[in-house]
Amino acid sequence: MRQPKGGLRRTIILETLENLVRTRYQTNTLLVLALLVPAVCVPPVRAQDASPPKRVLVLMPFQVSRPGSVALLRGIEDGLRANYPAGVEMVTDSVAPVPPEPEGFAARMSDWLAYKYGHQHFDAIVSVINPPVPYAVALRDRFWPEVPILFVLQEEERQSFPQAVPRSTQVVTSLSNTQTLRSALDLFPQTEHLVYLEGSSDQDRHANELILRNIRQAFPQLDIIEVQGLSWEETKDRLRSIPDGSIVLIGSFLFDRNHRQLTNPQQAEELSPILGAPLIADSDVVVGKGVVGGSVLSVQGAGKVAGNQLAERR
Repeated sequence: MRQPKGGLRRTIILETLENLVRTRYQTNTLLVLALLVPAVCVPPVRAQDASPPKRVLVLMPFQVSRPGSVALLRGIEDGLRANYPAGVEMVTDSVAPVPPEPEGFAARMSDWLAYKYGHQHFDAIVSVINPPVPYAVALRDRFWPEVPILFVLQEEERQSFPQAVPRSTQVVTSLSNTQTLRSALDLFPQTEHLVYLEGSSDQDRHANELILRNIRQAFPQLDIIEVQGLSWEETKDRLRSIPDGSIVLIGSFLFDRNHRQLTNPQQAEELSPILGAPLIADSDVVVGKGVVGGSVLSVQGAGKVAGNQLAERR
């Protein structure tokens, strides 16, 4: 008597599966189980089960769009990504005022940062150069007291910087203006005058006080000519009449007297054609813009060192 076609097909399927289990059980058990009982397969890993990226808040002392800021932040991110396999999410903010600085700016900025970030979570905070330091410390201590802070400092800030900040690490950039100047004096040993260019904002004045103090201590033989408190056009006019035997160093020059914002590459490109003296600077963001070669800081490289240092504290 003929079996129904459906019954024959079920018999063949069962025999086939029996043979498959018998002949391949030793070498492919998981595959056979998957064929027989699909419901017991291990489910795929869901996105929410993966480790979340590390979140890092970076507080900058000037606008994040400046060439130096872009290079530094890229380096920090490179250093972090190399050490955090789950990835990193960087949130950046500028805490510096645009001059003229309004009254009560520091208190209002502190309140604004607390309002803006207090409901979030960060795994670490990076404070670049001294102005953001009090904001970073106050924010960390109020909302995330256990997370580390990394301070990225210039050499000139080392002596005046507060050392007793709990759960913090300092990274000091490897070059300073004194090292840049020493390199320039090796190239031009007949130099008698240092023409030092300064911006007019409060932040510029504070930074230049530290830089010039170190320069005067390191090179007491130099006659220092400070060019400060001028508009950018007035600065360029002043530089057309500097004495022989001079070199020109761009210090902290974020804003001129008219509150015009300037970048170091822009300054170097506009100054080099009109100068009758070597122009030097301390970072590689101006390389190729008319400055004389010597000791310059790789800004992106310094950022990568900072990112690596922060990752080591995870």
